[in-house]
Amino acid sequence: MARRNPQSNWMNYNHLYYFWLVAKEGGITQAAETLHISPSSISTQISTLEKNAGHQLFKRVHRQMVLTEMGWKAYHIANEIFSLGQKLETMLDDDHGEMRLVVGVAMVVPKLVVLHVLPMNELASMDVRMMYVEDRPDTLIADLALGKIDLVLSDTPAPVSSRIQTFSHVLGESGISLFASTELLEKSKSREGLPIIEYLQTLPMLLPTTEATLRQKFDVYCSQQDIEPIVVAEFQDSAQVKVYAQHHWGAFLAPTCIASDICERYNLLKLGEVPFSETFYAITTERKIKDTVLAQMVAQSQAWFAQTPFVKPLSK
Repeated sequence: MARRNPQSNWMNYNHLYYFWLVAKEGGITQAAETLHISPSSISTQISTLEKNAGHQLFKRVHRQMVLTEMGWKAYHIANEIFSLGQKLETMLDDDHGEMRLVVGVAMVVPKLVVLHVLPMNELASMDVRMMYVEDRPDTLIADLALGKIDLVLSDTPAPVSSRIQTFSHVLGESGISLFASTELLEKSKSREGLPIIEYLQTLPMLLPTTEATLRQKFDVYCSQQDIEPIVVAEFQDSAQVKVYAQHHWGAFLAPTCIASDICERYNLLKLGEVPFSETFYAITTERKIKDTVLAQMVAQSQAWFAQTPFVKPLSK
């Protein structure tokens, strides 16, 4: 494709918006449905954009629109442009001129971890109003790609996508501990100070559902140690686990970095640590976070994990 004339005023933001939306939605048909216009109209606009830019931005692979190398570069720039536009619109709509930060949190991430990761005092000092959205990781990643969410907190990195590129920033790592109530130990005729394996073999367990990374690691560990845990309930929401533990239904696993919070708030005991850990991620659409608020939040979260005592798990 011929190079554009650098002296020409070729940029049309309406054409760029159509290109950006096609890349986000995964195709012309999907973008046309979102915009309520004909697919042929979008095709024409994108063709004009490519002609004026002097580069092919899409190529067809098995009837699908796939971004070229130049298309990916253009997409990332367009993503910044329209993300900033959305933030500007939000700011102007707000009576107090506050910025809004929309954070998606995977349901399996413990709320006490979120409490430390999202520094409310710092956000308030920057005139930032946070909107908290909780859902399944795949749903949150989709909303992130569509620009509905600024950042996703998860216990697993984002899956590699051939359509929309995301980046997973490590916030920190924590060991995993087992917690239970004194009443549960008495009811189970157990006591403090036993090896962790004995608790896992004898106490009823409250576990996350099988899609959670913590559950998957626990199942692998039990298989390796020939342990058959007594599973009495499974939860998608990590907060519900602690409520049931308070009522002596079972023991549960949680990050060691919030052990003191759990014991104090829920009047529970820390029985010991298992030999594996959990890592937490901030997922964005940027390799290097340029948004000042997001960058500061991620940096403060990483600092909190860094100052939290953490000993590498013993080998199994």
